[in-house]
This record gives sequence, C-alpha cells and structure tokens, in this order.
Amino acid sequence: MLKAGLYTLLALLSLAPGAQAGSMQWSSIRDGSLYLRAAQPDRLKIGWSPAWQSDANREQLYLLQPDGQLFKQLEIRADQAYGEQDIELPAAAGDYRLQIPGYSFRGFTVSHRGSTAAQFEPTKVHFSAEVHSGAELYFRVAAGEQAILAGKYYGGVSVLQASRLSDGAKVRLELKEHPAYGQFDQVALPPAEQDQVWRLALGGSGKAAFWLDGTANLFAQEVQQLHPLDQPRGEAHLQLKAQILGTTPHLGIALPYAQPPQSTFGLLQAIGARAANFYSFVDVIEQEPEREIGFRRLYRERFGIDRDITLLAGTGRRAVLAADAQSFAGLDAWLADSVRLAGNGLHYLAFADEPNLNYPDYSSYALYFEQMLARAKANPEARAAGVRIAMPASSRLLDGPFRVGAGQRRGIDWARKLLERHGQDIDALAWHEWMV
Repeated sequence: MLKAGLYTLLALLSLAPGAQAGSMQWSSIRDGSLYLRAAQPDRLKIGWSPAWQSDANREQLYLLQPDGQLFKQLEIRADQAYGEQDIELPAAAGDYRLQIPGYSFRGFTVSHRGSTAAQFEPTKVHFSAEVHSGAELYFRVAAGEQAILAGKYYGGVSVLQASRLSDGAKVRLELKEHPAYGQFDQVALPPAEQDQVWRLALGGSGKAAFWLDGTANLFAQEVQQLHPLDQPRGEAHLQLKAQILGTTPHLGIALPYAQPPQSTFGLLQAIGARAANFYSFVDVIEQEPEREIGFRRLYRERFGIDRDITLLAGTGRRAVLAADAQSFAGLDAWLADSVRLAGNGLHYLAFADEPNLNYPDYSSYALYFEQMLARAKANPEARAAGVRIAMPASSRLLDGPFRVGAGQRRGIDWARKLLERHGQDIDALAWHEWMV
C-alpha cells in the first residue's frame, strides 16, 4: 500500500527520536488542530490515505498564520484517495495552526523538523486520530488549575492513564460505551501549587477520543515542546458595497411538529425566526387529518413564520415511504391543511427524508418521487396556497452520505437526475449537512 509507513507507523503518539534526521511525524489524524512554532524555516509534508468512504468525499485542510490569516488551503478531490503535498513554512515568532476538520474520511500524516515545536489539540467528544498500542503524549497543567481528563470510546482506545512526572501520581479513566453521542467519561486531575507535566498513555489501538477541560487542551510528543500558544492579534478588513446580491436569508429554526407549550412562547418570540422545518408523519395524519392545522396556524400567525419546509416520514421518522394508500392519504391531508391556511408565505414539501441515505437505490426513490409529485399536482389549489416542491432533502449535497456505496449516492447526482426529468415542477433544492 502507498504510504504504508505513514498510515501504520502512527508516530502521532510514539516517535523514535532522531528519525529521518531530526524530523517528527504525526500520523492518522482525523479531526483536530496541530500548532507549529517554527524557529527556523521548515517544510511540512502532508500525506493522506483512505480511512472510510474517501472516494465519495472531498477534503479541505487549512494552514493559518500566527495572526489568523489564511496561509494555505489544501483542496483534496474525492478521486484523490492517496496523496501528499509539501508546504514551505517560513520562520515565525508565533504558532501556525494546521486545521484538519472532521469528519475526515482520510487519515492525515504531517511531518516537520524536530526544531519546530508542535502541539496537538484534539477535538472534543469526536475521535481525533487512530493509534497503535503503546501511544503516549505529554501535557501541562498550570498551577492551581482544575484540569479534567475526558474521553469517549469508539471501539478503539478504551483506557486513558495520566501520570504526573513530578511525583508519579496516576489517574486512570476507563472509557465505556454510551447510548447518546454527547455522553462521555471524565475524571478530575489533582491540582497543584506549581505547573505540572503529565504523561498520557492510551490503552488499546484504533480510534482515539481524548481531551482536556479546565486547562489548555494541548498535547506534545516531547516535554520540551510544551508551551503556551503565541497567536498575535490579527486584523480583518471588510469593504461593504451598495450592490444588492440577493435576498437576505431568513433565520430558521427546527420546530416540533406539535403544539408548543405556553412556556416557550416568549422564547420563540425573542428568537424571531422567520423560517422553520418540520416533519409530518403520514401514518399519523392519515388517522387524524386535522391534527396539524392548529399548530401550523399558530407558528404562522403568532410567531410570523412564513417560510417552512416539511419532510414526509413515518412515525419515529421512518424514512423509506412507498407511494401507497397511506402515503397518499397523508399527503392529501397535508395539502388540504395548506389550502386552509392560504395566505402569505411559502410551504416547501419534501417527499422523503434523506433518500440517498435510506432508499435502496436511486430508481426506487425516483419512482416514489414521481408518483407523489403527480398526486400533489392533482391538487392545483395547493400551489395557489403557497405549496412548493423541494427535492431531494438529501444527506449531504456535494459529498456522499455516511454509508457504504456513498460514491453512487451523492446528493447532487440524485438532484441532477430529478431535475432532468421533473425540473419544471421542482421549486427548491434541500439537503442536510452533517459533521461539519
């Protein structure tokens, strides 16, 4: 395999001193920031290899100067599964920042001179890298700080052990599975009256999620490379012109497709949203055809929301619907409500939720879309009442959804096919963007 040494050595957390004539290497980074203080000119070598679904996803990496100005933007096409690029790094007094944004579909390896002090800032909650067993890093906790060591289990690293170098004090954190994405494990580190350096050992191999709260979330391969970040004040200059380029977007909000409690009215009014998105469950509205009219009217008349989009689904947000009697009945009921609400505003309707993720293939969804579209067009009063058709409410647009075979499921490809056949009946393009 190309770059096997880059991808499998994983020097991210254990590097042989003096490797490659004083070079250092960080490997298999998937999500995080690498801060680089170059005391003398350096050359960054950035290499990458596939991690998962790379053939369906582009990547962008950003290198920022110490003052925050963009120094280099690295664009990687979906067809560039493997590759490398060199970037000349001028000497600077402060810290450059190389940003590898997650969710990354490639593992990135960064090499630099040993004289360039480097610190890694892992992302929080999500996993940041893939490691081999025996991985170690160092971090510093300032005097008096109450630091929290935290982590999350992603099927790889399952134990974090921190050892204080001054006295050998140890703290162990076992990482367990949690049902919710936002849940994780954490443990407090004992504070001290002086600055303390800790060694972090990661138990296990594979995906690693670890970070610090209450102190600088920075890790280094060598103790002497730990330092406070130096990022001088930057400036941004923006020139406004009188030319109007388009309509100002409305502030939107995801709202429950139900009558909100009175206690939330003040908050909704304070937010001042003008747009919203909902779900409508075809099996529910089939049984209770007028169930939604009350809160749809409330959202429009009380809170001034005159632009909305509704995604059709089944109870529990069941995403795959068929053009059957139940779906037709639900669609008819929703259109009838929209006619009764006739007035100002536009009400976009998407016939399915993320079809490129959920339907067996494009042809299955296209047949369903065509039949539901014909049913909606059979009610001309709906369009007069402001109903518009949105497609295809895909899972991501320019890249593929998070599933096997994503290269054949890009939202923009499915949208193009629908537009070629039904362009005259489609009013808007809708998609969901994840993990950005």
